[in-house]
Amino acid sequence: MSRWWLATAVILGAITMDFGGNVLNVAVPKMMTSFGVSLDKIQWVLTGYVVARAVLMPTVGWLGGWIGQRNLYLLSLLFVVGSSVLGGAAWNLETLIVFRVLQGIGAGPLQTIGLVILFENFPPHQRGLAVGLVFIGYSIGAAIAYLLGGYLIEHYSWRAMFYLAAPPGILSLALGLWILPNDRRQPPGTIDYWGLLFMGLCLSTLLLALTQGRRQGWDSVYIRSLFAIAGPSFVIFILIELYTRAPVIHLTVYRNLAFTMASLASCLNSMSIHSMQFLTALFLQQILGLDALQTGMIILPSMLLSGIMGPVGGVLSDQINPRLPVLAGFAGMAGLFYAMSYADAFTTTLAMTLIMIGMRVALNLIHTPLTRMAMGALQAGAVREGTGLEGVVRGIGGAFGVALTGVILEMRHAWHFSHLVEEHRLASIDVVRGLAGIRGLLAQHGAVGPVVEVQARSWLHSEVDRAAQIGAFQDTLLLLALLQLVALLPTLLIRSGPRRGAPRPSKPEAGQAK
Repeated sequence: MSRWWLATAVILGAITMDFGGNVLNVAVPKMMTSFGVSLDKIQWVLTGYVVARAVLMPTVGWLGGWIGQRNLYLLSLLFVVGSSVLGGAAWNLETLIVFRVLQGIGAGPLQTIGLVILFENFPPHQRGLAVGLVFIGYSIGAAIAYLLGGYLIEHYSWRAMFYLAAPPGILSLALGLWILPNDRRQPPGTIDYWGLLFMGLCLSTLLLALTQGRRQGWDSVYIRSLFAIAGPSFVIFILIELYTRAPVIHLTVYRNLAFTMASLASCLNSMSIHSMQFLTALFLQQILGLDALQTGMIILPSMLLSGIMGPVGGVLSDQINPRLPVLAGFAGMAGLFYAMSYADAFTTTLAMTLIMIGMRVALNLIHTPLTRMAMGALQAGAVREGTGLEGVVRGIGGAFGVALTGVILEMRHAWHFSHLVEEHRLASIDVVRGLAGIRGLLAQHGAVGPVVEVQARSWLHSEVDRAAQIGAFQDTLLLLALLQLVALLPTLLIRSGPRRGAPRPSKPEAGQAK
């Protein structure tokens, strides 16, 4: 019975983490309005969290040996809950980003150590069930957060989204203090402090340069300085990892071509997931004019289905060549992104709901089989390093997915707006007729004098801007469709070897029946 209480504590921790994770996308438009900031700045609320989580993942083994797995779980959970509450009380964008980074620092170890605790405390024949329950917990957490969080955002404040993490987090802490076993602390090995430092420095400066380059100017001293820091930091990081005794990233595993291709496909998959979540919330609210609750209702069915279908990818990879569901998933994602690139202001909510469901089905076909192919390509002694490395790669891919999506969206919006303004100059016949019609409508509703002209031109400007936004979303979604086709290439290059531990077929002895 105690094992199931332990699983309950870990599941509550998973729900807590999901409340403060990518579900926050639905609150982005409200936060932009609240702080009066643009997309390139607000996206750091998401990117900062993902980068911090990815950087801390490789340290789980060292931290667990230093303070014990029980203490690491409780401390990580306390970080997530505390920073979530502080995020709800943030007084400006900068403090919110700081609290989100702290949240990522807690979420990195929490995500990994929870699964390790279950793996070590459940017998082999129940480990799959326990881990499956945790992933269902992630889906349940996302579903509740989209529904309840959307309601709170719309009727109260976006800040309420952060406070949702407190109740399940406190319950998980209480259960953890009661049920988690006191494990012996092991003498921690060495940790690659310099590798972590230069990896974090490279990622943060490169992402800053990419997200602020268009606004600051790509040839500005500020952006050039960021690139000048990111480049050498990357080179120093590689040299450290190649020559240190205990690297944070075991680059030698990339000598395995199958693992390298699987990692590349995982990175592209993570970019797609985070980009999809980011774009969908913005499109539903900015283009279709839905509120946060309606946005959550559209995303909710896909999250529930994702929890139900979680084991399907694993079962398929056990029964057939795991490359097949991965290829089907990427092809399906390409088709769905292409279909979504035709979405505009007249797209129905039913169509968006079905596209979201299709996306989640495709993602479930990709994730587990792709992970199995990556781990199956490694020798038994390298699986632990490979697992940690894949987590880092997925985290980095997600961070760059959000950052690049925001950059492309803003660039295409600026291009479409200038193109529309040039095409429909104020002196053109269509614009003159349009303004005349708008003036007539405003006059019918009581507007008089110079106010009519000001309101008419303001309305025309907003319609041109909306059309430019739609064009930007369509272009970005089309690029994401192409990205899925690119992901097919490394997937095709993965060669699945025999399962470790499986008996090799023996050659028939002479005289034996064939």
